This record gives sequence, structure tokens and C-alpha cells, in this order.
Amino acid sequence: MTQRDFMKHLLSGSPQSPIHQPLSRVYKNNHDIDTVIALPRGYWEYVDFLESRLEISFLTWVRHCDRNPFEDWSLSELLMYWLWLDQCHRFYEGLPTNKPKPPMGYERWLNQEYGREESQKASLRLAEKQKAYETPLPISVILGSVAAFPTNRQTNRPAD
Repeated sequence: MTQRDFMKHLLSGSPQSPIHQPLSRVYKNNHDIDTVIALPRGYWEYVDFLESRLEISFLTWVRHCDRNPFEDWSLSELLMYWLWLDQCHRFYEGLPTNKPKPPMGYERWLNQEYGREESQKASLRLAEKQKAYETPLPISVILGSVAAFPTNRQTNRPAD
């Protein structure tokens, strides 16, 4: 699919929600030529999350994918696939992500990659993780952690 066809697909086939809105950014490709990368907003949020944690350099991903094309996929389409696959692996491994829920298609990927039984186990782990994410901490835990820091009693600020 050409870049133009991929953009048409993003504009017409995506659910109508802000997270799926296509956005473009310009990166230098493998030949140091500016190239437009178009991805849904949610994918850019994931890129920003990973880069803020210094876990990836998206420029390196762009150049790698430019050097290693796949069939007739556009560069944006290939990058979107690798970002999706990275999200799936992170959820499976229980690593931090920018969203509490896995990406669309995660269950199907899990079944294909690890089989039905392992998929069910991973789904249970994910449900526990989501439940913990949605459960607020008791106020005693929050206040207890604050009280553990030494403070200057007159100003109530951390001690030097």
C-alpha cells in the first residue's frame, strides 16, 4: 500500500474518535531526506511515552524500517505495525505502557503467538492489572507515605 493509500485508509477506515485521528510528523529517512510519517494520535502518544522513558529513539526506528521495507507497505504502515507489536509484547510481559488497556487485536495476537491456554492466563493477569489500576489507594496509604518524609515542622517542607 502506498503512503497515499495508507492515508486514505487512516482517514476512512478508522473509528471516529480523537485517539484515531491521523497526525503527521516529519523525520529524516535512511538517506537523510525528510519523510512524512502519518500515524493515528494514539500511536504518537505511545511513541512519546517510549521516548520520554528513553526506551526508544523513533528516528532510529524510522531509519531501520526505511532500510528494511516489507513487501509493498508504506513506511508509516510498517512503523504502525511495529509499534502495535511492541505494545502487545509490553502488555504480555507486564511492562509499563501509556494506556491501561491493550491495543485492538491483542487477544487475537496472543492466541496466535502463544496458544489458547497461555492466552487465557495472560488475560487473567491483564484483568488483575486493570483492576489494580482502577482501584484507588486508601487515604491511609497515601498519608502514610507522605508522613514518612522528614519535614521542617515550622514550614512543613522537606528537611534539608
